[in-house]
Amino acid sequence: MLWLAVLAALVASAAAQQVAISNVQGTRYRSTFTTRVSVEGIVVAQWSNLYALMAPTPDANAATSEGILVVSPTSAMSVGDRVRVNGTVSESRPGGDAENMVTTRLGNNPVVWQRLSSGNPLPQVVIGCDGGDGVRSPPVTKIEDAVGDVEQTTGETMCNAVACPSLTVLLNPAVNALAFYESLEGSRVLIKRPVVVGPTNNFGETPVVASRADGTLCALASQLTPRGGLIIDEVAGIYNPSRMLLDDTILNYLPGGKPLQVGDVLGDIIAIVDYSFGNYKFYATQLATLATPSPLTPTPSLPLPPTPGLAITIASLNVENLSPADPASKFARIAAAVVTGLRSPDLLGVAEIQDNSGPTDDLVVDAAITITTLLAAIRDAGGPAYAYLQINPENNQDGGQPGGNIRQILLYNPAVASAFSLPAACPSTPNAVVADANGKPQLRYSPGRLEPSNIAFQSSRKPLAVQLVANGQPLFVIVNHFNSKGGDQPLFGRNQPPARSSEVQRGQQAAVVASYVKQILDLDAQARVVVMGDLNDFAGSAALGVLYGAGLTNAYLLPEAAGLQRTPPNQRYSYNFEGNAQALDHILLSASLAPGAEVGVLHVNSEFAEGAAGSTRFSDHDPLLVRLPALAMPVTPINQVQGSAYVSSLAGSRVTVEGVVVARRSNQFWMVETTSPDAVDATSEGLLVFTGSNPPVPVAVGDRVRVTGTVSEFRPGNDPTNMVTTQISGSPYVTRLSTSPVALPPAAVIGCEPGMLSPPLSKIDDAVGNVEQPTVLLNPAVNALAFYESLEGSRVLIKRPVVVGPTNDFGETPVVASRADGTLCALASQLTPRGGLIIDEVAGIYNPSRMLLDDTILNYLPGGKPLQVGDVLGDIIAIVDYSFGNYKFYATQLATLATPSPLTPTPSLPLPPTPGLAITIASLNVENLSPADPASKFARIAAAVVTGLRSPDLLGVAEVQDNDGPVNTTVVAADVTLGKLITAIQAAGGPAYAYLQINPEDDKDGGQPGGNIRQVLLYNPAIVAPANLPAGDSATANAVIRTADGQPQLKYSPGRLDPTNPAFTSSRKPLALQLSVNGQPLFVITNHFNSKGGDQPLFGRNQPPARSSEVQRAQQAAIVAGFVSQILAIEEQSRVVVMGDLNDFAGSAALAVLYGAGLTNAYLLPEAAGLQRTPPNQRYSYNFEGNAQALDHILLSASLAPGAEVGVLHVNSEFAEGGAGSTRFSDHDPLLVRVAGVNSCMLKPNPCPNPTEPTGSVCVNAPGTARGYDCLCRPGFAPKSDASAGTNAQSCKPIAA
Repeated sequence: MLWLAVLAALVASAAAQQVAISNVQGTRYRSTFTTRVSVEGIVVAQWSNLYALMAPTPDANAATSEGILVVSPTSAMSVGDRVRVNGTVSESRPGGDAENMVTTRLGNNPVVWQRLSSGNPLPQVVIGCDGGDGVRSPPVTKIEDAVGDVEQTTGETMCNAVACPSLTVLLNPAVNALAFYESLEGSRVLIKRPVVVGPTNNFGETPVVASRADGTLCALASQLTPRGGLIIDEVAGIYNPSRMLLDDTILNYLPGGKPLQVGDVLGDIIAIVDYSFGNYKFYATQLATLATPSPLTPTPSLPLPPTPGLAITIASLNVENLSPADPASKFARIAAAVVTGLRSPDLLGVAEIQDNSGPTDDLVVDAAITITTLLAAIRDAGGPAYAYLQINPENNQDGGQPGGNIRQILLYNPAVASAFSLPAACPSTPNAVVADANGKPQLRYSPGRLEPSNIAFQSSRKPLAVQLVANGQPLFVIVNHFNSKGGDQPLFGRNQPPARSSEVQRGQQAAVVASYVKQILDLDAQARVVVMGDLNDFAGSAALGVLYGAGLTNAYLLPEAAGLQRTPPNQRYSYNFEGNAQALDHILLSASLAPGAEVGVLHVNSEFAEGAAGSTRFSDHDPLLVRLPALAMPVTPINQVQGSAYVSSLAGSRVTVEGVVVARRSNQFWMVETTSPDAVDATSEGLLVFTGSNPPVPVAVGDRVRVTGTVSEFRPGNDPTNMVTTQISGSPYVTRLSTSPVALPPAAVIGCEPGMLSPPLSKIDDAVGNVEQPTVLLNPAVNALAFYESLEGSRVLIKRPVVVGPTNDFGETPVVASRADGTLCALASQLTPRGGLIIDEVAGIYNPSRMLLDDTILNYLPGGKPLQVGDVLGDIIAIVDYSFGNYKFYATQLATLATPSPLTPTPSLPLPPTPGLAITIASLNVENLSPADPASKFARIAAAVVTGLRSPDLLGVAEVQDNDGPVNTTVVAADVTLGKLITAIQAAGGPAYAYLQINPEDDKDGGQPGGNIRQVLLYNPAIVAPANLPAGDSATANAVIRTADGQPQLKYSPGRLDPTNPAFTSSRKPLALQLSVNGQPLFVITNHFNSKGGDQPLFGRNQPPARSSEVQRAQQAAIVAGFVSQILAIEEQSRVVVMGDLNDFAGSAALAVLYGAGLTNAYLLPEAAGLQRTPPNQRYSYNFEGNAQALDHILLSASLAPGAEVGVLHVNSEFAEGGAGSTRFSDHDPLLVRVAGVNSCMLKPNPCPNPTEPTGSVCVNAPGTARGYDCLCRPGFAPKSDASAGTNAQSCKPIAA
């Protein structure tokens, strides 16, 4: 019955004692009143069912609050009303938490109100530190005396005639901050110029400190951070008690609704003082104004850049419940902090990684998606491709957000560190420290967890212990996330000092970690150990003291030292709790790692609010970074990197080397060992450093440098047949050790005189197959491949280099060192009469003392002009490298021409035409001749034909392109090309050649795309006539048929041999022709066999090199040989010539197939008195990288070989294209034969006539005679007795019947 309750209240009200609010509040932490009282005051605020009242006139006792909160659900009172209120005094403990303070209230509804007046000024208390009447200054040091329970009693006493607890702790607000705020409980206060000292949290609370007019904070100056916050001093017990928590319980006071950050300065703000959840709260009653926005920005990149090889950087990072459910922006912020702020540390211990389903409690424990998403974000931000180590926890056993299964992981940069090869442990398997075979410490598992079933880790994260190799050194890392401070009594709580119950578990956890560290250090006092993570405690705490006792040093506590990045006391923080900056994250180092260590904190989180504009916050913890020079990579001598095999045994390893820069270009440079050269000939003292796509490093020749990077083997062109080049790559880190250039180390001298390095002259390498097998060791005294490999990357001086091949289009010039007397460092047997070197394919001698000078670093050519065979240079310095099938010598200086070559083109061959006595046949490669070529090329060809070859009767011409040359159209005709060539020959005084050829199918015959090269036969119509036979086409196979009189004849002339046979796929088809000379048939097959492209290089990975192209040439030769055999099978005395660019040596398998068909190579005709033949050292028509060799051949059937002569016109292969007065028009020299014998009778018209009778004489060969033939009488004829034979040897007349 409501009216009875109201009546009872009125009766009680009438009996209630009238007291002052200050008396109700009293001078202790709880009121001595427990009954109904009547108080008078002004309503200063109202929210929900609460009213804040303040006495109109304060008393003189600073310990008593003038305000009180009234709990009343029904009232029509308004702010500014002066009222009398009757209610019961009670103490409310927020949340029912016994550790919280109590708040004094009037309540016990119904509360009886009486409005006395309205519109009254609102009383207030000013909080500041400028002084003045009524200004209250909070204590800046102490929270409360160590009294235990501030609400303690000693029995009961009488309070206003009523028994009440005897409270013994009195408020001392001038000294103790707890008392100061308690003395303002329920009051309306004005905070002067509040400065934000911690970001607004998710509960709308912002820690602030009042400030003076000059902007200085009402706080201890010793606790100010350089960034505008306040740091605790746990040793002195200073927790900055002048902090106040603005709260949005009454209204959202935040300017623009945006959270605040450290350094924001607000205008004066009015609030009501209350208490909840462990702290006094200041409920703002007005919207805050942002007087001065914070100047604070995130820490720029820490001044601890990575110094690969010189140190290791390690970061500790808490990512606050990171899961795939987080927005991409969070991953991006973490990545930015890692890459930009922390500069991509080598190692990162990361805490609070959640599983793939985040906080969803679904038994999922794997975190692969979370981790790989993070790693991808780091890569996208420009960071390295980190690898990681971790162990999935057991479901919901490690604390943290339920279902999240947070864990620690370790990220490491594989370019710097690698995981030690150990098994990974299961989540419940304890790790252990064991001794390895050398007695050194080793983990049983990596990754492994430390005592996961120990009660110390119940509902808490288990330490992750891993063993790594960092910069080549063993490193033990234990990543932790100790038990949180949850459960500790609050700073502003009932018990003073507050008990930290969570410290017990952290101490136990630290003891477990410390025991493992001690086991490691007991086995090796110099072991490198890092213990890091979110340890959830202060640097001076008992838990960390346990770790220090195991021999660890906190990087925070390293003393300041000149030139080293350290953290002074007011900068040692990574967390901000309610405005108190503090260090919860730590990196602890074993004694071997502490010297020279540097440390920094990246403030991107703890001082910033989550939703602030431009916020970088992704966690409540700031990352911590150390740089450890004690983990510098030991310097490895360059000769150890190179080793004594063809591939470095350190390939894939991270190393640091030192030396002097001896050459550089673009994004690479070469360095030479000067500190620790060895005496082993097989190991190079030079090394290439490849800096990749980065800007060229600022080093110069003569700088002494230290380089850290990954040893790699670079294979030029990614061609598996090439050798590899040992280099330092992987974005190497380069440090200049010298302030000015130093003298370059002496170059290794290559020559063949005492004290010089002499390249082998005969053998390239043993027949070992793949030389990169680790069992193949360098033998530089015997094998040339090993000789040059032993100089890879080195600076060398070549003594008196003699040019043995022309400078090619790539700026490469083959040279051979020479003696002081001018003789070459080469086998005398391989010297040509013209100053070059010729191969001996039978003996397998390819003149390995040749070296390729190269213009990669600079154009070394004297006057920029190419060199030719026989040029002698002054000593030249170069860097040894490898590319595209050969070792290259990159000249580092301009060559000097000591003696210009005396070599001139071959004069006219001594094989002049002898009409009627012989026929001359030439083989000529014109190297992609087309109308687009300059007139000078046509003129050079014409000069060679007319002057050098003396206008041969027949010319087999290879590499004639179509009318639009290399332009890739459907044009295949070459009449314009041939017309220009024939015209040029005529202009040079040669005959009016006719030609025979067949247009190929478009782009089916190989060679330069679009060029459609083909072979052509030029013939002198005054001497030779084509047989009257139909011409074949590009796709129709020619054939040999037997004529009615039993003689061989071609089906087509010209015709192609088996053009659809796979042997001629993408290759030139042989052109077969039948010619008539004085009615006698002559068969000519002109060829251009498949090139040597695709063969493994002489100086390549495989020894001996495979010549895969030989297979196709042998197949092509077999087709030609089969065709020749068909001709000779019908008439063995048939006259057959096979010629052209056969792209193989005289002793090759392909040519052996042709020899087997009854053909003789004109080159191989034995020397004979009076006949022009070619001795072995003159049998060459081509020069490849200084090796003279025969690729062009003319082969003769048995009927043509007797008396045949041969010569080579050296106008191309020994000369460079751009040389002064060069005659070069091709890379091949023309070849010429003069054939006597049968041809003498063939070519002289009617050589044995009878002037008066029908001819009865017959022409027969007479080799060695002046005319080369003789005349005999036919059967039925007899010599005439008169002298009418004229110039003939015999005239005949019929014998009378």
